[in-house]
Amino acid sequence: MVIYMQIVLDDEVIDVVIERKRIKNIYFRFKDNKLHVTCHKLIPEIEIKRVIKQNEASLIKMKNKVERKNE
Repeated sequence: MVIYMQIVLDDEVIDVVIERKRIKNIYFRFKDNKLHVTCHKLIPEIEIKRVIKQNEASLIKMKNKVERKNE
């Protein structure tokens, strides 16, 4: 099951793709200028948004690193 949404990071709107699997943790990666989130099937969207906001600085740093690598 894949869910699409948008979130604001560093005053920029980022597309988020949420993929639900049978795993224990939440994983983040940037691909094609989108944030891909992989998480357990039972984690609600509000919890995913909370974790994204909690790790905003790390995600911005990760996004910048991927952008530099792609140039």
